[in-house]
Amino acid sequence: MSVEERWEIEDERAQRVTEHGSPAETHGGRMALIALVIVLGISLSWLTCTSLSALPAPSPTPIPRSLEATVKREAQALAQGDVAGFLRLQDTADTQWYNVQRSSFITWGVPSGGEAPWYEVIHTGTLASDRAWADVRQFHTNGYIRETRFYRSRAGEWVRTRPDLAFWGGRNTLDSVHFGVSFEAGDEELIQYVIARFEAAYARLCTDLGCDIRPEHSRKYGDEPDWYSPYPIWYSPYPRVLSITLVVRPDLDRLAWRVIDRGRQVTITIPSPRVLGIVDSWLGQTDPMDQRIFDSLVEPVARIATGGIERWSGRQGGQLFFDAVMRWERDWLQPLSPQSLRFARPPLRAAEADLLPLESLWYWPHESATNTLPVDRLQRQAASVVVFMAREFGLWSLAYFMRAIRSAESLPEAIEATLDVNYADFVSQWRAWLARYE
Repeated sequence: MSVEERWEIEDERAQRVTEHGSPAETHGGRMALIALVIVLGISLSWLTCTSLSALPAPSPTPIPRSLEATVKREAQALAQGDVAGFLRLQDTADTQWYNVQRSSFITWGVPSGGEAPWYEVIHTGTLASDRAWADVRQFHTNGYIRETRFYRSRAGEWVRTRPDLAFWGGRNTLDSVHFGVSFEAGDEELIQYVIARFEAAYARLCTDLGCDIRPEHSRKYGDEPDWYSPYPIWYSPYPRVLSITLVVRPDLDRLAWRVIDRGRQVTITIPSPRVLGIVDSWLGQTDPMDQRIFDSLVEPVARIATGGIERWSGRQGGQLFFDAVMRWERDWLQPLSPQSLRFARPPLRAAEADLLPLESLWYWPHESATNTLPVDRLQRQAASVVVFMAREFGLWSLAYFMRAIRSAESLPEAIEATLDVNYADFVSQWRAWLARYE
């Protein structure tokens, strides 16, 4: 399948639920540094916000005590992992909603030590037709998640039901540094946190993949203390070179997340943060949506790093290595997940090093020799090169490698433009590295 064809395919992630632990503390430190800058940028971008049929969201009002009791019982069921108790409070008349609630149930847990409050009701309000809402912040795994929960009265009892679209009001738009954002008035308070996480992910990916490396930076081998080295300070700010539209819709359930990537224009459609749940703070806490944001942006940003769509429209040399760097980046950004274990050892055994000469992988799938073996074996061979570079030369080498792919006509040319090493010596070192794991 050609690159152009792949870009026309909708990347449907609607059926995946990603649950990730918090990354290492140093990852959080990197994100915190970036977030400080992003907060300022978003504050300025708010001046460009325009309102389309701007209907205000409902104002907070008190709710019946019987509903307060239901909100508390549901929060307790989530905290304790009581799936039966949780489902008893869901609206069984809405089969689709009920099934989503059942399939996505996880235990939220309580803070260690038992001293901190495990949930709080921020605002409440009523809607038409015996419906109401509660804006809740509740402890979730390692921090606090805020979401808006909707309820309806059924035979004198309150049950949790799907979000009522009357809550959100009219549609607004704004521009942040790298995104055009469309959202409902009811999300205006929380949309800033969504944008901050998208901007932080964009900056992180651009840094890791080398969107813009200052030429005066002096490359030094072995100057990284470990894989969690501080955010590189030699990268310049990243200009807006790609049209990315973020559409936030309250009518989508929490499992829905869609990316349409057409090369020059990317549209990411996500549920409302009130439906999805979000960390409503600037720094320090990983949000469950972070990994999905990275997954949505990694390929568009990787294309920027390698020269944009123009580089891939005319020729596809280096595609296997481009894909391998993206896979590395995805796994690198979730170090505590099971997926990251695939890099605990090289993805290739030393005995497989002679599958094909490395330089021939550059021309896949246009060279017939590369089509004689299963693609997954060729992918593992290319991935082993990427893992070797990251481990032995440092993470910076992948950024320079992606930059070299922009104009390189062969793997030897890309390697020698990235590293101060002869290609033949590089291959010998790669083979010796593989052999150490036998």
